[in-house]
Amino acid sequence: MTGVLAAAGNPDAALVTWFDKEKNQHWPEDVGPDTEEFKRWRFYGIHHGGRLEIHVNDGQYIMMYS
Repeated sequence: MTGVLAAAGNPDAALVTWFDKEKNQHWPEDVGPDTEEFKRWRFYGIHHGGRLEIHVNDGQYIMMYS
């Protein structure tokens, strides 16, 4: 569903990174551990073309699209 929302604004949108707060998991996994101030998955997304961040259920899931 979030892909459909992202594609509505840009048909070439691609998922760059995601975060699952409940499981404390993110992709890519190998970017290192997060700290309270510095979320490495978000840094990765921004520096790899991420421009649209979609939050689901008050941030339980976050997806970043190019």
